[in-house]
Amino acid sequence: MIPKEVLVVAFIAVIVFYYVGKYFTERSMQKKEDSSSSTEKNTVSHSAEDCAEGGCGMRAVCAGKVERLVEYFEDEELDRFKERAADGYSADEIAEFREVLVTLRGDEVAPWLNSLCARNINLPLPLRQEAIALVNKNKK
Repeated sequence: MIPKEVLVVAFIAVIVFYYVGKYFTERSMQKKEDSSSSTEKNTVSHSAEDCAEGGCGMRAVCAGKVERLVEYFEDEELDRFKERAADGYSADEIAEFREVLVTLRGDEVAPWLNSLCARNINLPLPLRQEAIALVNKNKK
């Protein structure tokens, strides 16, 4: 028969090996997720000039070079306006943008505008001043 002390030591050794193996496996998986997530996520890098000239037109909001994940604010339906000219929206389409804009909290307006810019969606011209005013109001 195996002495009781040997069984206890073997049991403890098995537990230690289990947790050491688990630690290194999770660590390895985390590194793989971190490296793959940086390439798999929809990351867009743009500058304020890009936003003002070819993108959303919100130079007052985009400050310098930004790199952000494309974030959705329950506005996936706006993706159909990708690359539409800022002055090319109908009154109903402008109302869709306004509906999203007025439902945002103050601290969400600037990230939403960055999200539009990153998705190549131009904010309709009639809403730009309203959006800038909301961003500036939230800065105070």
